[in-house]
Amino acid sequence: MKERPKWMKISSLDELKNQSWTCYCHDPRCSKEARCFFFYFFYFFYFFLFFYFFYFILNNIFICLFDLKFYKYHLYS
Repeated sequence: MKERPKWMKISSLDELKNQSWTCYCHDPRCSKEARCFFFYFFYFFYFFLFFYFFYFILNNIFICLFDLKFYKYHLYS
């Protein structure tokens, strides 16, 4: 069996806790920003997608409510 590279070996429990399993590159030669770039990119992408989805729904609800309000105003005046 091939021996694992030195940077893949975990020598202590602290190293295990500090290991970032969400990042793609575990090589310590990579910077933390490089290791976590894709994770943060997708995190923010899904956050904005989620935010835009709810903004779209809330916007439509408020438009419907205001339309009903103005409709009643014009109907009963």
